[in-house]
Formats: sequence, structure tokens, C-alpha cells
Amino acid sequence: MHALLDNGTHLVLISPKLIEQLGLKIRTLHKPKLVNVAFSREKKKTKLYHYIKLSLTSLDSIWTLHSVRAIITPSLCLPIILRLPWLQHNLIVTDHAACTCIDKKTLYDLLNPPPVLPPPLPKPKFCEQIKIMKADKKLVLVELMMVCNNRLKHSKLKPEKIKDFDVVSVIHNHIEVLATKEALMQ
Repeated sequence: MHALLDNGTHLVLISPKLIEQLGLKIRTLHKPKLVNVAFSREKKKTKLYHYIKLSLTSLDSIWTLHSVRAIITPSLCLPIILRLPWLQHNLIVTDHAACTCIDKKTLYDLLNPPPVLPPPLPKPKFCEQIKIMKADKKLVLVELMMVCNNRLKHSKLKPEKIKDFDVVSVIHNHIEVLATKEALMQ
């Protein structure tokens, strides 16, 4: 959800539409707040009677804010406007030149949060690993059989016919080579 950070005023504001969507508990102020509605076309003062307790969390759930009162205000430009009390209560330091909004305690930057990564998948148990390996082995064998069958179908890829191997003549030739070598050495 988008929010506006405003360090110039003293109220934290929230839209009634967001409260309805989230189903938040509405509380009554002891004294109504009289405000100028900056986002309406009419320049008139409006009384605000209700508030909620607001505590926000970053998208990665690493950083949670201290709760503050958020005054329910119609006609806001964004669902939440976080103003000076919120910044002070949560020890937020804004640097407009660097475009940062940092919590002094944790050094978490609200405007430049770390990327949200999904948690790693749990490692399967040993028996599950074996089942996975067997399934993978079957897939590899099926693929190997398909490749071999495709190669046998192509005439260019058929193996050459080789003459029968004559073991006796090979041994006879080797004995002659050894005899010749011995004769030369003498």
C-alpha cells in the first residue's frame, strides 16, 4: 500500500475506505480535531471525531513500526499520510537529497528496502530424494532410448561393418615382432 510521508504537520491521517477494507477497530476522540482539508476544493474547516491505532510493517516483515493514532479523514490523496508524530515516534530520519527514510535504531531504509525474496524450498527427506532420483533416471533412460532409435533410423549414422577379428593371426604377428626385436638385440 502507498503512503505519503509528510514532516510538516502534526497529525497522522487515514482514509475511511482503507479502514473499511482492513476491518480496523474505530475509536472516538476525546475532543474532536478541527482541521483545514487541504485536498478538497472548498476551503473550510472540518471536525474529525474518530481514530484508529496504526502499526505498519514493511513488505519483507523485517521492520515493524510503533503504533500511533491515525485520525480518520475523508478526501485524502492517499490511503495513509504519515506525518511528524509518526516520524518522531518511530525515530525516522529523512534525507530529501539522498531520497532515504531511515530508522535510526535498525538502519532500515523505508524508501529503499532490500528486495523481497521467497523463502528457500525445504530440502526433501532422504526417501523423497531417492524417489526423485529414480524418476529422473527413468526420464534419462527414455530420452537415451529415443536418441539411439533416431540415430539408427538415419542411414548416415549407421555403424560401419567391421571385419571379424582374428585373434590367432594377431598373436602370431606379435610373436614375430618380438622375435625380430630379439634378433636385432643379439
